[in-house]
Amino acid sequence: VMVGRWNHRKILHFDDAQSEGAYFRIKEIKDLEILTGFMRRFAEIDYDDGEDFGRKNNAQDLDSESTFGAGSSAYLLFFEGKYQVIDLLSFNPYVIYHDDYASVYGLDTKFETKWEDAEITYGGKVKYYHVDAEIAGSGDANNYSLAPFVKKGPVYMSVGYAKFDDGNALNKPTWLRDYFLPVDQLVTYGTTDSDVVFGKLKLTFGDFWTHFAFTDSDYATTAGRGDGSQEYELQFGYTFIKNLDLNVRLFDVQFDNVDDKDYQKIESRIRFKF
Repeated sequence: VMVGRWNHRKILHFDDAQSEGAYFRIKEIKDLEILTGFMRRFAEIDYDDGEDFGRKNNAQDLDSESTFGAGSSAYLLFFEGKYQVIDLLSFNPYVIYHDDYASVYGLDTKFETKWEDAEITYGGKVKYYHVDAEIAGSGDANNYSLAPFVKKGPVYMSVGYAKFDDGNALNKPTWLRDYFLPVDQLVTYGTTDSDVVFGKLKLTFGDFWTHFAFTDSDYATTAGRGDGSQEYELQFGYTFIKNLDLNVRLFDVQFDNVDDKDYQKIESRIRFKF
C-alpha cells in the first residue's frame, strides 16, 4: 500500500511516470497481481518534459476544466490485473474510471514461446481498449494493435499494426499512456481514423543497448499535421553502475501534405537514482 506520489511508468496505463494518489498492490495468489486505487494528478519530470505537480492551471490536475471539461471529477479510479494463465500466455485487463470525462476498459494479451533447437523466442502482443466518453463533443472509441515479435540472443525485433477509431471518437483520453506504438514522440497518436504500421529493432550487449524504431501513420486530414506522418527514432543507452545511466535519443519526424512542420531533435539524459 502506498499513499502519495509513485513512479509507475512500466506498471500502470497512465500517461506519465509519476502520479499522486493511493495505490494498493496485491500478490497473494500465484501468477496473479492486482493493482488498484485512485489518482488525482499526474506529471512527468524527465528530460523530454517540464511538467510538475501543483502548477496553477495545471492541465494534469484531473478537475482542470480546460483539459477535462466542466464538472470532471478531481479523482479517477483504476483497477488492473496481471494473470499468467500458462507459461506462454498472459492477460493484463484494466479499467480506468474518471467521472464526467471518460472511462477506459482495456485488455493486453501476450503470447510467447520458444523454439528450443534454434534458441529463438517468438510470440505476439494484442492490445485493445474501449473508451466510454462523457466529455461534450466526443464519442466512444474502439482501438487495437497487433505486434508479433522475435528474440534471439542480443537481438529483439517487432513489427505491428494499430487502428484508431474515426468520427469524433475520443481515441486518447489525456491521462492514458501512448502505449500501442514504439516511438516516444507520437505527435499523431490516436489521430482520427489512423492506420499505423510500426516496427522496432533492439540490440543489447551487457550494459549497452541501442534500438531503431519507426511509425508510419495515415489518418484523416488534421490541421497542422497533414494526412499522414512518419516518425523515426534512434536510441543509445548505457548503465555505468546500478544507479547511474546515460541515454541519447535522435528523432526525425515528417508530415505528409503540410508545409514547414517536419523536424529533427536530439535529446540526452544522464540520470542518477537514489
